[in-house]
Amino acid sequence: MLHGQGTPCWHTFLYACMERCFPCCTPPAASSYSPVTTSYNSSSASATLSSTTSSASASTSGVSTTGVITILLSSYSFAPYPTPTLNPLPPVFPATDPLNPLSVSSDPQVMPDFAPAWATAYQKAKTLDSPLTVHFADYTTVFPAGIQSWNCALMRACGLALGQEFKGKGANIALRPMMNMGCIAQGGRNWEGFGADPFLTSESAYKMILGLQNAGVQATAKHFINNEQEHFCTSESSNVNDWTQHEIYAHLFLRSVMAGVLSIMCSYNLINETYACNNDKMLNDILKWEYSFQDFIQSDWLAMMLTLSAVAGLDMTMPGDIIFDSGNSYFGSNLMDYVNDGYISMARLDDMATCIIAAWYFLHQDKGYPAMNFSAFNPNNEVTNQHPRNLVLIGSDAGPGNSSLNEFTDQGGSDGILAMGWGSGTGNFPYLILPLEGIQERACQDGSSVFWDFDDWNTALAGNMAYGEAVALVFTNSDSGEDYITVDGNQEDHNNLTAGHNDDDLILAVAVQNM
Repeated sequence: MLHGQGTPCWHTFLYACMERCFPCCTPPAASSYSPVTTSYNSSSASATLSSTTSSASASTSGVSTTGVITILLSSYSFAPYPTPTLNPLPPVFPATDPLNPLSVSSDPQVMPDFAPAWATAYQKAKTLDSPLTVHFADYTTVFPAGIQSWNCALMRACGLALGQEFKGKGANIALRPMMNMGCIAQGGRNWEGFGADPFLTSESAYKMILGLQNAGVQATAKHFINNEQEHFCTSESSNVNDWTQHEIYAHLFLRSVMAGVLSIMCSYNLINETYACNNDKMLNDILKWEYSFQDFIQSDWLAMMLTLSAVAGLDMTMPGDIIFDSGNSYFGSNLMDYVNDGYISMARLDDMATCIIAAWYFLHQDKGYPAMNFSAFNPNNEVTNQHPRNLVLIGSDAGPGNSSLNEFTDQGGSDGILAMGWGSGTGNFPYLILPLEGIQERACQDGSSVFWDFDDWNTALAGNMAYGEAVALVFTNSDSGEDYITVDGNQEDHNNLTAGHNDDDLILAVAVQNM
């Protein structure tokens, strides 16, 4: 990854346009862009291979040419992270509750002050301990991945609607927004974000976070940071100097902190030869000290590398184990051992727990929050998934033909729904409401889900789709007509009384699996 020196002319033009098209936000001042390099760390050797060479990368503080930089085993004390003032100065910094944020049309110079809400949440906590949809849940909307828009109200509305769905399913945390910059055009996850412009991305994330948390759901800003490619994503090092980091990549997360985001997810990659979730410079120095991020940092799934990541600023490991379903964790009993042995202070452990629980109180999730009503690993569990009935439609007669309603002359054939025989007594359909369409329309009225399989010949698939569903309907047909057309060996009358298209076997396969 390489940025040339000086502000590109397209940025100058774009920011000029934004001042007119996006009046609720103010673009950053133009300044020079410094080089960024990417290197790859081999798991079997200590050497690194740089994909881009630059004089700036050699001067980047903390960059090693001999392998991954990590935290040494030692005893680490803990100093509390800074907190915002409890004396906001209205109207520039009005005290704000996250469930009642500033209006979309507010003056862009007016920033919400969440300090009083944080103070209350922390006090309560100390007395105790997607981009798209609710993952694996049923009866939820799949929202657009990354809306690239200058419309502030649209971004806020999208976040609010998404948050309402998360809350309705009983989910406390949404893993959104995703803010990878997309500086590599081939990046596999670019589609999840808001585009390659840092100003657009930061403002879009700001608005979406306000909307999500307005609905009462904890937002997660991800992936922190420089996570710009999927290939070798767990071994590549994005080597970025401090100027570029602040001006382009970290700025996105600064705006998220200003929106009151409750969680930030650290990424898989290395930054300047140190893993993101183990990076004291990025997590502690920039996020928690410089930006005064008030809540918890969680790892991407299995992105945590060692227990001492807690010293570097990591508060939560996800999904919890070192390898999926292993039952082993860098935290848990290992974390307690490190605390008991003096490597990690008890004060830091208290801080980690407090941050996580404070987010719960910050959004008032301790009062009347819906219970979880879906099971990610057992979607057919009617006890856990409190929802109307699921229906599956099997057979080609439930859906459209391969090309059109009138694809065969005098209707002399059928590869979808059959609504008349063939011959001189037929006509051309102006339209035809399919069984799938009619049932879907009715199902929407009570929130039922409809699934379908139009393949008459794959009986194994049909049976599997019917298994566990509340209702399985098989749509079959048997065609006939005048003697001047032959269809499937039938010249006129039916050759026998079996259903067409293997439908007898299809019915049996579905009946066996859907008892």
